Amino acid sequence: MSTAELPPISHLTPDAKKQLFALLARDLLAGATAVSVADADGELQVSVLPPEAEEGELPPISPERQAELDARSARLHTAIPVADAIAELKRRAAQLQNQQS
Repeated sequence: MSTAELPPISHLTPDAKKQLFALLARDLLAGATAVSVADADGELQVSVLPPEAEEGELPPISPERQAELDARSARLHTAIPVADAIAELKRRAAQLQNQQS
């Protein structure tokens, strides 16, 4: 099916949007413990957890992933907000562009 046959999302009813979101979430979560979705500017729009997360239990994660999360948790004091990181990247990209022109 081509996108020309699909109505614009803005024309969908709220219920139809929820159904579409549910289908996309199910597809994205296939085999994942969580999915975060950001817009084109990198701004977080939604985080989706599998249904079992609502019951307080997430699927098990690998020892490697647990070690990575533990290491990140130990360095929380060094973290900066995502918006600040994006602003810094944009600033650096602008500097590089100015140097090339």
